[in-house]
Amino acid sequence: MNYRHLRWAGVILLLLMAGCSNQISGMSLDSTGQNENEVVDNQGKVKNLQYLDDFMRSVDQQEEAKVKVTQYTQEGDPVTTQLHYEKGEVKYRHDTTQDKYGDQKVIEKSCDSISRLDRADKTVYIVKCGSEEVDILNISYNAGLQDSFDIQFVYDMENRMSLDTKEKSLSVQADLVSLKKNNFYLTNGERNRLYKLLIMENYFGDKEVTNECRESPEYSLRVVINGNEKHYQWSSCDEGQDVEAMTEMAESIAEIIKETKQYKQFFH
Repeated sequence: MNYRHLRWAGVILLLLMAGCSNQISGMSLDSTGQNENEVVDNQGKVKNLQYLDDFMRSVDQQEEAKVKVTQYTQEGDPVTTQLHYEKGEVKYRHDTTQDKYGDQKVIEKSCDSISRLDRADKTVYIVKCGSEEVDILNISYNAGLQDSFDIQFVYDMENRMSLDTKEKSLSVQADLVSLKKNNFYLTNGERNRLYKLLIMENYFGDKEVTNECRESPEYSLRVVINGNEKHYQWSSCDEGQDVEAMTEMAESIAEIIKETKQYKQFFH
């Protein structure tokens, strides 16, 4: 092999080594940063909302932090908002350059603070930039705005409760009695409460639950929103960092069902 071939072989080897190094370390050549704490809002299906709350806590504690919010348009184009807190300042960067039907521009501001406004029908994250307030993320809890929203929920504690909103049925099994109600309808307010629970718990994110401590799980929850489906089964005694939060959410779902007029009428 002549000198020229050796030189090119060395260049190729260095490039391969650099590529492997990037993969091992988790680094990316993409300057946008794939390792950022990213909140994703895909037509009302929100993932990783906790990153915005983490960012707010960091601002309160005057600790440097970053967060990215990516919202997808109906055409599937990403619109991104990046926040960077450092030395008492929230740097705001809003990018619509990939939105084919938008303004296609980048807006940058220096802001003073970030806050969250909670209402029964929505939650809004806002940054204050001088006298101007800018919405970062507006989460609606109106389940009726979704093309489809259904849950199948099984609660197997003292009594076994099974709800299927698609089939519009609810059944309750106790030691001596088994009752089933067809044409079981949730009101818009009740559906919105369920939808809010799922969004706030980041249900469509990845959950660490094991379903190993009991042969039959205490909780089973399948959620379908606009064709996207997620299903978990677990018990309160299982391991996994999300078991406690998921169990609290399931207990809240059970309480919403028990508070419905139809449940009280037919199962009390």
